[in-house]
Amino acid sequence: MENSYGVGVMNRCALFLDDESDPLDALKAREQAKDLKKKTNEAEKENKGKPETKPKNGIAPARKGMKETQNVKSQENRSSLDYGGSNAEVMKASWEFKVGTTMGIKAADDLWVGRYLLSRIAEHFGVIVRFHPKPMGKNQPGIGCHHNFRINKMRSEGGIKEIERICKIPCERHEQDIKNYGLGDGEENKKRLTGKFETASFEKCEWGVDDRSASLRLQRSVKTLGKGFLEDRRPAGDCDPYRVCAVLAETCT
Repeated sequence: MENSYGVGVMNRCALFLDDESDPLDALKAREQAKDLKKKTNEAEKENKGKPETKPKNGIAPARKGMKETQNVKSQENRSSLDYGGSNAEVMKASWEFKVGTTMGIKAADDLWVGRYLLSRIAEHFGVIVRFHPKPMGKNQPGIGCHHNFRINKMRSEGGIKEIERICKIPCERHEQDIKNYGLGDGEENKKRLTGKFETASFEKCEWGVDDRSASLRLQRSVKTLGKGFLEDRRPAGDCDPYRVCAVLAETCT
């Protein structure tokens, strides 16, 4: 359908760790080890009391359940999230994880589930996860939740014209829409959107190509290909993605 849209969300968070290792890799390894231990215990319980037999070559047969524990892919897909990866960010102890691209409101569903899973898994390590837009004070970069957005016309040949047309609309509605881009009508988001640290000003809206200080950014590849998506860089790390997606869908479709 013509007004269908896809959304990719990149949510930054502050993870207060003692080292520089990737926290998501560490959390994932912990979950895999926990699942392996569970399945090993189940296999030992099932085989308890059964006589051990050895083939002629002297190698004991593998116990039931061991093969499944090595299936990393099943671990990644257990939550059915459209997980797009993670990377370190500019602010110390700041990391970003991505969901999408996916159709419509599922991006918001996945982000909330992702936040929940991250917070619960972090409990195992004594790690505090914060999504506040400015957790480290005014002299450090903030925490955003950028939303990548596109409709059929934008990703079709010649879609750059539609993208440039749409980019003007959110800026015309900036004053009313920005209140939906962070908790408390966006008041805390003001601390992040200062025009510094690769952010736009809270008070105005501008769009540009490959401009990290713009409110709405078109990646250079989008301009080169003549089609693609727009990136709304205004939402705060603590935003409600349902509200942001609703604003984008209402404004840009």
